[in-house]
Amino acid sequence: MSMFILADILPRNVILTDDPMRAEMLVAHHLDNARLVSETRGLRCYAGTYKDVPLAVAACGFGTSAAMLCLKEAYELGAGNAVYIGECITLSGRYSLMDIIVPKGSDAKLTRNIKAAANAKKAALHLADVHTDDEFPLSRVAPDGCDIIDFAHEGLCGIAVKFGLEMASLLVVSEDARTGGRIDESVRQSGFHTAAQLAFETLASGVES
Repeated sequence: MSMFILADILPRNVILTDDPMRAEMLVAHHLDNARLVSETRGLRCYAGTYKDVPLAVAACGFGTSAAMLCLKEAYELGAGNAVYIGECITLSGRYSLMDIIVPKGSDAKLTRNIKAAANAKKAALHLADVHTDDEFPLSRVAPDGCDIIDFAHEGLCGIAVKFGLEMASLLVVSEDARTGGRIDESVRQSGFHTAAQLAFETLASGVES
């Protein structure tokens, strides 16, 4: 039984994001024919189309457990392809604020589509090892060679493998642990427009709808 997404059915293509306000931005700027299909606990889910491809946008809340539950429910309601848009922290300063990271554990087909969309839009993209840590305060410690910490990706990969979903993440660098630099909260909530464009283009081209 669904706990968060109280809808009858979802399109095969789904975009997840942690911040409910960011979900509202995604819908307002990119989703045509949008209709609200669920709003449990303020985590709204919309269904509509992008370039005539059926697509849903859902806020999944913050942290691994909430994201995993949302993806599992989306799968049970019909989702087969998912792109997660979230935030991440760079530990060494190798990356700049607002850089877009694609974790190496993302689905290969979706990663190819993301790269193609980035090339078409001349958007910079970084493929990197990502370590998930949603215990706070963060330890700021990751496996050797891993410079990026996020809050959901590894858990989402586990759900994708278990249920046979195609899942990729687009992570925007929102904090630099070395310098203390941070993206303004208003940008975190309603920005990330380039990552959003890549997510929609990825799901609208070259995947089963």
